[in-house]
Amino acid sequence: MAWKLPVLRLSVPGFAPLATAAPAPTAISPGTLESMRAALRRVRARTATLPGLGFDGTGYRVALTSPVARAMPTVIATVAVGAFPTGVAVSPDGRRVYVVNSSADTVSVLDTRAREPITTIAVGHRPYGIALHPDGCVAYVVSAADNAVSIVDTDACAVVSTIAVGEAPYGAAVSPDGDRVYVTNQGDDSVSVINTATATVIATLDVGAGPTGVAVTPDGRHICVANNDAHSLWVIDTAAQSVTADIPVGKHPAQVAVTPDGAQAFVTNASGGSVSIVDLASGAIEENILVGAHPIGVAISPDGTLAYVTALDAARVTGAVRILGVASGTVTTLSAGAPYGVAVSPGGDRVYVTDFVARAVSVISVGEPGIEGTVANPGTAPHRYLPVDGPRRSRLHHDVRRIPLDRSASAVTADPESGRAFVVRSNDGCVDVIERSGHTVTVPVGSYPSALARNHDGTRAYVTNHHDGSVSVIDTAPASPSGNTVVATLHVGGAWSTGVILSRDGARGYAVNDTDACLSVIDTAGGSATRDTVIGRIDLRQPPAALGLSPNGRWIYTINHFDDVVWAVHTVTNTVAAIPVPGYPYRLSFSPNGLRVYASLTASGSLSVIDTDPASRTYHRVIGRLRLGGHVPDPVFTIAGARAYVPKFAADSVSIIDTATSMVKSIAVGHYPWDVAVSPDGRRAYIVNFLENSVSIVDSASDSVTGTVAVGTHPCRIALSADGTRAVVVNNRDDSVSVIDTATAAVGTTVAVGRNPFDVTLSRDGARACVQHRDGLSLMSL
Repeated sequence: MAWKLPVLRLSVPGFAPLATAAPAPTAISPGTLESMRAALRRVRARTATLPGLGFDGTGYRVALTSPVARAMPTVIATVAVGAFPTGVAVSPDGRRVYVVNSSADTVSVLDTRAREPITTIAVGHRPYGIALHPDGCVAYVVSAADNAVSIVDTDACAVVSTIAVGEAPYGAAVSPDGDRVYVTNQGDDSVSVINTATATVIATLDVGAGPTGVAVTPDGRHICVANNDAHSLWVIDTAAQSVTADIPVGKHPAQVAVTPDGAQAFVTNASGGSVSIVDLASGAIEENILVGAHPIGVAISPDGTLAYVTALDAARVTGAVRILGVASGTVTTLSAGAPYGVAVSPGGDRVYVTDFVARAVSVISVGEPGIEGTVANPGTAPHRYLPVDGPRRSRLHHDVRRIPLDRSASAVTADPESGRAFVVRSNDGCVDVIERSGHTVTVPVGSYPSALARNHDGTRAYVTNHHDGSVSVIDTAPASPSGNTVVATLHVGGAWSTGVILSRDGARGYAVNDTDACLSVIDTAGGSATRDTVIGRIDLRQPPAALGLSPNGRWIYTINHFDDVVWAVHTVTNTVAAIPVPGYPYRLSFSPNGLRVYASLTASGSLSVIDTDPASRTYHRVIGRLRLGGHVPDPVFTIAGARAYVPKFAADSVSIIDTATSMVKSIAVGHYPWDVAVSPDGRRAYIVNFLENSVSIVDSASDSVTGTVAVGTHPCRIALSADGTRAVVVNNRDDSVSVIDTATAAVGTTVAVGRNPFDVTLSRDGARACVQHRDGLSLMSL
């Protein structure tokens, strides 16, 4: 079995539903109450360890002289390393940092005082995990493609031995006494136990499906194993080599860390956007903390007060470090490029985060004072400290109906026209259909549903069932006799079905399956004799990292994790064309007119332009490379496809692409531009400036900013009505949306919504909006 990266099989939740009703009081769910109680228990358990802090049953007493406040974390340096850095470890004396460069097959050794590389050590092929012996003299580096562990002498900075382990090894952890190393083997669902004295494997333990992260408790009596494909955490007795607990956690757990007191395990759920906090004594989930994006790495401070989580936005290939207060459950955020691995220094004053796009390690100071806003870093773009939560709450009122969602919801898709919402609940194997009236119908589907797609006329919902390789087809037609029931179950391959894409004309659906790297072609046309059946299969050769359907539905373009190639597959003939690109592509974007495909290239800050005009002499060839610099988000096109806008948040600018000539012009906008929307006539572009709390209006005729509209705090998304008369801006920090009258370029109204809103979609007539936020959905009339 080939090695595979576990955290890239992700599905991104859809939009929120829509309805119109007066707001109703929101009840506190039992799950929320339990989370509050869990946080209280954790604070009480740690009260005795904090000087000057006491609990009297009604509140907390803090002595005014007690230094309980921690300085704001700041990025103080960025150190260049090798290609695709993943794992990271700090020596026991804090003087060295070891960084695994997965694509370079090396380990970079950094001097923490000079903040620069000392040397590079060649190791095995496709290394990922690393663990250090407690005395710091030996490092154990896991090489996924070699099915081996390299033993590195850290004094000599050289590999002195190699140990064969299981298939596709991923993570490693060393026991506190240094006698054992535990290696997770993702390919054969096992853990190899290595005797460090003899450098041999002395046992192989069967664990859950797709083990990735592993951690040892401080007393060495147990190991905790994150089973990525089984969505569980196993606790294993190291002496008896038997499982003592099998604990369901979130979707696709990636890494695990144990608190210094051994009481809790923190598990990152890569596809669930959360961190599960496990009470190791009882084996119960104390709390699930939503951190957003796709959390991967996790490390806990030596004093046990903070947990550091790397959260990657897979769509934008950028992310942040989420800093969790272990006692309080608060979440704050520090931007950190495209983060993967994280490690904390022995003194707890430094945190090291790998950035696989920038090929660098960010050094975060925890013990020195910082200033909220911009932090200058040598040789890099500014990093910004962005608090996620705060005490401020919007006090504005409007005709808004709020629907709270508990944390068992895996994905949410909205139908703005009918006002319905579809909530996927993976662990329960069902989909909840929430009607405009608030009535909920629960529809049982297959094993572990993970994604839902709806056809253009609203008569069908296609649910991907990850575990059993099937797609459940739900009849969602209004007033249908079989409404809100499964009318077909389609087999689309083995396990790891990851999604369905639908053609624009509604005639075809394509179900993706990672196990056999194929697409199942589904007849989705209404009135067809073969509707809701699989009518063909398309071989993709490798599991896709990203794919998309051309606007005319004739070609599927896909990329994988291994080739500097974009593959074009004809949907009728299955003809395959390989289009080489000058770098590793990770995203695909399509111009609405179907004449261009843009491939975003990792680390280079550029877009490869592919000619997809069948009448052109350069059809299916790269005809240009747009070097935009830094991270490149997906372009936002005009409806006709003649122009595209790319926000450059690190440069406070937006790049404007002429899609016919591939000419690029950059213009200055506000501070940290984050999202773009274009008017239906293409004459205006509206750019959201996250750190300036504003929207810049760009005139397409002059390519200049003609106006700036002040909105709420930390705007992060914008949507325009189909007629272009209104723009709705989501303000993440003050829990509101600003509605801009585009004729007057002024905010007409501000609407209070739920906590930390992050997305919005509008009905076709622009009269209704659906806002998705951290604690549920807000449904409103505009």
